[in-house]
Amino acid sequence: MGSLNTQFELARLVRPNIRRLQPYTSARQSGLTGLRLDANESPFENRWHGVDLNRYPDPNQKELRKSL
Repeated sequence: MGSLNTQFELARLVRPNIRRLQPYTSARQSGLTGLRLDANESPFENRWHGVDLNRYPDPNQKELRKSL
């Protein structure tokens, strides 16, 4: 009986155009600042106990990481 090739090669299963795709990065991750209406953030100030409620939280958790 012949030997079976048991090694899995994902690259052979995925089309080349799919392999060339770049992962999504948001404007916030790119370091852009300011109001982002495309992120459904409110242009109006809305604070509660010192927290901006009109913005999404930092996806990189900089303040949390700094405090830890």
